Amino acid sequence: MRLYARQPWPTGTYKRYRARNGCQRNAWKLANDHPGSLILVKGYALDEEGAWLGHWWCVDRHSRVVDPTWKNEGTAYVGIEEVDPAAYAARSLAAGSYPLELATFAPKDIVSELWAAVMPE
Repeated sequence: MRLYARQPWPTGTYKRYRARNGCQRNAWKLANDHPGSLILVKGYALDEEGAWLGHWWCVDRHSRVVDPTWKNEGTAYVGIEEVDPAAYAARSLAAGSYPLELATFAPKDIVSELWAAVMPE
């Protein structure tokens, strides 16, 4: 697991995609629009209420979060895997959908690891 740095939305740089319940597709579209500039990431993001939610986002070359979906960026982003957008598109096409591939809420057995990534000892 890897903690990614939050940043305000980089105004005027990227198009925001806001499909409701479509973070995986939104992030894929953004990464696909900017090959070599953005990396697709899946993991868990901490929302404003303190819940760890399964989420997809992008990161720039400096590992800063570029989240096209959430209006108010999450308070923390912990990635589980960086994903190749082309490979993800091929998997999604084969499946006939854009599967989240993550639990909506972080499983209890990894919540402590998520918190440890955010607040190391």
